[in-house]
Amino acid sequence: MVIQSGNIYFLLIGPMRLSTSLPAVLLCLLNLPALAEASAAPIEKLTAKLQSCPKPVWPAESLRNGEEGSVVLAYLIGMDGRVIESRVEKSSGHPLLDLAAQDGLAKCLFASPETIGRREPTWTRMSYFWTLEGGETPEEAKGRLDELRAQAAAGNAEAIYRLSWRYFGGDAEVGKNVPESLRLLRQSADMGYVHAQVALSMVLEVGRFVDKDLAQAIAWAKKAAAQGDSGAQLNLARILFEAPEESQDVALMFDMLEKAVAQGEPEAKTLLGMLLIHVDDGDKQRGLRLVVDAAEAQNRIAQYDLASLYEQGELLPKDIAKARALYERSAAGGYPPARDALLKLPR
Repeated sequence: MVIQSGNIYFLLIGPMRLSTSLPAVLLCLLNLPALAEASAAPIEKLTAKLQSCPKPVWPAESLRNGEEGSVVLAYLIGMDGRVIESRVEKSSGHPLLDLAAQDGLAKCLFASPETIGRREPTWTRMSYFWTLEGGETPEEAKGRLDELRAQAAAGNAEAIYRLSWRYFGGDAEVGKNVPESLRLLRQSADMGYVHAQVALSMVLEVGRFVDKDLAQAIAWAKKAAAQGDSGAQLNLARILFEAPEESQDVALMFDMLEKAVAQGEPEAKTLLGMLLIHVDDGDKQRGLRLVVDAAEAQNRIAQYDLASLYEQGELLPKDIAKARALYERSAAGGYPPARDALLKLPR
């Protein structure tokens, strides 16, 4: 059976989309400044009762990129104080921050239009500020690296792993040294560190800087998954799904996805969800709930998948407006297929 997930069609069991990029992006997180409290300030008369809703969630991609700024939002408030419509009036310069603030504040309860003498839904405006503060001095960065090296020399598997990716990323303090990165990665994996085992399985699977070895990739992925880590379970499921038929283990793949879903892993939810939607004997309604849950958790692939279901009218009423909103969020989060889908979406 042919399944579409993300922008890729694949046969069950056949090629599966999921990022095979190495986790060098973790390096970005090590250098992020401290977060200041984001805050909302009313511009016009109807104010949001901020205690009535969770604070907007800072998108992980924006944190990695060090994005900040203020966005001006407009909300149409119903007579019950709930948001009917919303729009971005002035961008922060970062679409993902704009959408995160827009979606987050739309869950708030506002003062009723009656409080300002209105007898119909009323537009109001708000500003939301995303601010990064703090940062490291060069001396602090050097001290942190010295401490990391000392921990690695003492045999700390996590420190060895983190130092491996410092060498792989080639940041200013250590320089790029791929052979040393791979040596440290294998050392950490041999010591049983789960994230090193996952990363090593990915390296061996794609043959990046080493000879491709699918059997060893699966072996390392199984060792990592056996430790109960949801990301490791998802990684093993992905490798098994993408493997040639002779190396596949469908029962183990589904078992790993179920275990990762039980731990709340969003990407496992959308993958398992799309499988359940499209296989002949799948629980389609459960599959849809999983995709919706993952999209609400801001998983960019899940947002794309849910948008495609709205666009096609599959299990959901066809709704191009909802599809466009989800594609926009997925695209703003850096998922390229969503940008392509937006260009093709009918107006």
